Amino acid sequence: MRQHAPVHVILYSPKDEDNKRALARKIAQIHGDAVNRQINELNCPAEQKQQLLDAIIAASKHPER
Repeated sequence: MRQHAPVHVILYSPKDEDNKRALARKIAQIHGDAVNRQINELNCPAEQKQQLLDAIIAASKHPER
């Protein structure tokens, strides 16, 4: 597997609650897009991809403690 160089990011967190929520939504959207892209690249039937996505969604709603 190919290694990627680390990416260093400086993030200035918003102070306003509305902007904090907007940032959280954007981060969640980017993460979801990345997960979806990885699932779509898998070499398996669409039904298995859907099952995997459903399992990921279920796990995110009810994380094991």
